[in-house]
Amino acid sequence: MNYEIKTNCTACGTCVQVCPVNAIELIESNGEKIPQIDLSKCVGCGACMESCPVNAIIINDSNQSNIWTDEKISSIDRKSKTGEVSVRGTSTRRKLPDFDDLVLRSAQVSRPPIDHYRESCETKVELGARYAENPLELQIPIYIGAISFGAASKEAKIALAKGTREAGSAVNTGEGGMLKEEREYSDKLIAQYASGRFGVSADYLQSADAIEIKIGQGAKPGQGGLLMAEKVVGEITEIRGIPKETDLISPARHMDIVGPEDLKMKIRQLREISDWKVPIIVKFAPGRIEEDIKIAAKAGADVILLDGMQGGTGAAPDVTLEHAGIPTLAATNIASKALTDVGLSDEVDLVISGGITSGADA
Repeated sequence: MNYEIKTNCTACGTCVQVCPVNAIELIESNGEKIPQIDLSKCVGCGACMESCPVNAIIINDSNQSNIWTDEKISSIDRKSKTGEVSVRGTSTRRKLPDFDDLVLRSAQVSRPPIDHYRESCETKVELGARYAENPLELQIPIYIGAISFGAASKEAKIALAKGTREAGSAVNTGEGGMLKEEREYSDKLIAQYASGRFGVSADYLQSADAIEIKIGQGAKPGQGGLLMAEKVVGEITEIRGIPKETDLISPARHMDIVGPEDLKMKIRQLREISDWKVPIIVKFAPGRIEEDIKIAAKAGADVILLDGMQGGTGAAPDVTLEHAGIPTLAATNIASKALTDVGLSDEVDLVISGGITSGADA
């Protein structure tokens, strides 16, 4: 057991008073009184920590089971009382290999560094030139991933659209349809084509600068989604084209895509609708990475987006967030090699997402 008293302790003596086994006493040290604990007496009840008025006491049980952690016990208790699984947003909390595990080697003599005060540094990138008449041209190699209206507010969606215009980048509608303001304020807009097909129409697809077929999502691979009826109100019903107060269910897969040939036909269908003008992106969560990458590439995708386990979501079962999927870093090298194996690494662009939190990651 690790017992720590922080520097903000006021030596009020509350911990001494509440300790049931008299394991704490105030002692003189450098003219000041400080609490001191006798660990041979301490039973780890936590009464001192809970009673401290300034939260100056920290107790860590170093002998805690790695299997039956406090978090797991609390989860079982909560499920037994509610009869429901734990559902939350954002992404996994477990420690996974991530971009902070990478360091970059710098240019010195063999490749001199760019003097950015006097020399230009180009960051432009072009995505989807394989078949699209108008590839997606970005000023920076980063764009905003799919966030649907409903998962994010209208104000947030508009802010993202304006921000990407300023940065010379792109934003994704997500699976909830397209806000007219989102199209108005963004420079490059990617329309997502997901299993629920909410808000999808010919106009929706033809007004986009790229179309993304969402096969899967890194935060909840192999699962669809559910937007509860009480959230389906107001403008959300209009954008998604669904009656108000109706449960919106996104199937775990596209019901008309069950194999490689179906995906090929779907890509061709979307190309015809968009008059071959914009790139077709295929997005999935890493699972059987080599097989999936090769299938998508051979099916005619211009861009493949691999959304790793650290990807975000508006809502997903906690067990899925923590235990399903493959980390982004681990999947990236496998995906790149798969494209090389089929001789398409120069034709199909590979984009990764999930766990990119800063400029250093990007």
